[in-house]
Amino acid sequence: MLQTQRPQSGSLPSPILFFSSLILLLVFPLFPLAAVCLDGSPPAYHWDKGYGTGINSWLIQLEGGGWCNNVSSCLVRKNTHLGSSKRMVKQIPFSGILNNKHFYNWNRIKVRYCDGSSFTGDVAAVNPVSYDFSSWQWQDNPGSDIPPPYRGLKMVTNLHFRGARVWLAVVEDLLSKGMRNAENAILSGCSAGGLASILHCDSFRALLPMGTKVKCISDAGYFINTRDVSGGHYIQTFFDQLVATHVLILSLSPHRYNI
Repeated sequence: MLQTQRPQSGSLPSPILFFSSLILLLVFPLFPLAAVCLDGSPPAYHWDKGYGTGINSWLIQLEGGGWCNNVSSCLVRKNTHLGSSKRMVKQIPFSGILNNKHFYNWNRIKVRYCDGSSFTGDVAAVNPVSYDFSSWQWQDNPGSDIPPPYRGLKMVTNLHFRGARVWLAVVEDLLSKGMRNAENAILSGCSAGGLASILHCDSFRALLPMGTKVKCISDAGYFINTRDVSGGHYIQTFFDQLVATHVLILSLSPHRYNI
């Protein structure tokens, strides 16, 4: 792990001096958890280790990046950094809340997003063994710079819908690295990561010691189920497909989340 520039004792660093360019850390959970990204690669996070008075304080940021709501869109996604740790940049600068001077000596973690379900999918089987692209719809993947396959092509998809297992594997890994002694812990996220911070706030609280002060922050992570500008119910249809594809019913409480 690269060492970051540290301020002198008793001083707060400026946003310019306070930076991190941290090496990607891969998580290899033991079987049977089998927590992997969409393509089967291990999940990953970046960690700037805390020190001094912040040694037992933890700030976790869940990366955002939308969702994939069906097999075709997940196939596109698995060939990007949002579906595979093999395609992630190995070193990144910390920004936003991770570059806030008030957390300068906390343990700061950016959890990379590679499952397409806001860390909630839980399907043991690899989906499916083959896929017929004769029904591929380019509009399933608006804005993608990856062209669709030829119609009629059949291939092995090798898709893993295991976001909930990724979440648990990362948290368990952090607990083993000192978070079990946390005095303060913040779970934050933006967009799809912000939704994940809502959905996993209770489990995050439950995995930490009772004496730990825990807060959850959702930045642009609340998506209202209402009609769109054309009068349709796009977001309802989209999330219905998301739930069906990643089998979220297994990892989310139907009473709490109104599924």
